[in-house]
Amino acid sequence: MNPPAHILIIDDIPLNLEVLGASLAREYDVQFATSGAQGLALVQQQAPDLILLDVMMPGMDGYQVLEILKSDPATQSIPVIFVTARNDVECETRALEAGAVDFIHKPINPVLVRARVRLQLAAALAQRELQHSLSELRQAQGRLRVLSMATEQSPSAVVICGPNAAIQYVNPQFCQVTGYDAAEVLGKNPRILNSGQNDPAIYLDMWSRLKRGEPWSGELINRRKSGEIFREEAHLAPIKDDEGRTLHYVAVKTDITARHQAEQALAQARQRELETAAFIQHKLLFGQVPTDLEACQVVCYTEPCQGVDGDSTPSPASAARCSRS
Repeated sequence: MNPPAHILIIDDIPLNLEVLGASLAREYDVQFATSGAQGLALVQQQAPDLILLDVMMPGMDGYQVLEILKSDPATQSIPVIFVTARNDVECETRALEAGAVDFIHKPINPVLVRARVRLQLAAALAQRELQHSLSELRQAQGRLRVLSMATEQSPSAVVICGPNAAIQYVNPQFCQVTGYDAAEVLGKNPRILNSGQNDPAIYLDMWSRLKRGEPWSGELINRRKSGEIFREEAHLAPIKDDEGRTLHYVAVKTDITARHQAEQALAQARQRELETAAFIQHKLLFGQVPTDLEACQVVCYTEPCQGVDGDSTPSPASAARCSRS
């Protein structure tokens, strides 16, 4: 249960405070001040949900109190209802123009006071809820702007498709990598990039996982608009609603053509090194056996594991045949 609203009544006449307090004490947490300065001090200690403010007070009248409240960002949103014996239009107009939300004439009618207080508290609550909603909306819009900027400026290609796999969005990096303009691919199926060099099993696995609501990652060989073949590392995932229905598919893809070519070049260089080493080792191990050695028989045996062997060791049978007279 929510605590009762906190209402501050500022009036220099004790009888007025007593009458207003008796009208509101059953529903609200009521606090009293007998001067404008005292009322402002109480506001600094605990901001009320609403203020009932007398207009004609010695030292500091209601207009001056209201001006101070409205000049402070911490108190300017507190609703203030003027309560006064003056009933002229000029006084009421000045109060409303200064920022008062309502104007109650003395002598007060308790039923009317409660109705107007209840109305202004409800309006203030609605205003706070609206401000909170607007604040959340601004925060959400800020997050969306950051997300949009991150997607637009991402170094990876981003593709968003509908549930029928038709392309709904591509970022600038996708256009740079593939050579297609966004207008050329919107509404199309991503298969427009298919090079025909991928194993069909890749697509079967991909769609099997996506339709089960699971992400898929792998490498694809695709074709740019120019016809050039390129490789990309792709990460695909379904985007679901609260009930688990797939609304979109998103793909984040990185062009790894240069990396793949570098890996191939490195592998080829290593293979050439192995072949050269094997050739040299072969020449060293299988040269011409000397024939002018007396009382000695030389037997060698080696079996490389990957084209090149390490230190060669005679087999036991070979060692047994080595003798010297």
